[in-house]
Amino acid sequence: MSLLLRIEMADAELLPLMPRIGFNYQVLKNEQFYFSASISRNYNLPTLNDLYWYPGGNKELKAESGIEVESGLNFSKTLNTSFHFQWL
Repeated sequence: MSLLLRIEMADAELLPLMPRIGFNYQVLKNEQFYFSASISRNYNLPTLNDLYWYPGGNKELKAESGIEVESGLNFSKTLNTSFHFQWL
């Protein structure tokens, strides 16, 4: 399991807390085969290009926030000293 608590500062103001929690689970006991999953909160301020790029910038853009969910499988197998297989 993993837990990350991230906080950033922009323009002398603290942005909202952005936590992330995740885990890796070994699916097969004798193999390097893992299932992983995580969920996190994201917060993004518009960049200078987003605000002022010509043509196309928008000075009225507001910050974005959202939730991200991710999962995956990871398999690794060493067949001999010169061949290693990895699937992510």
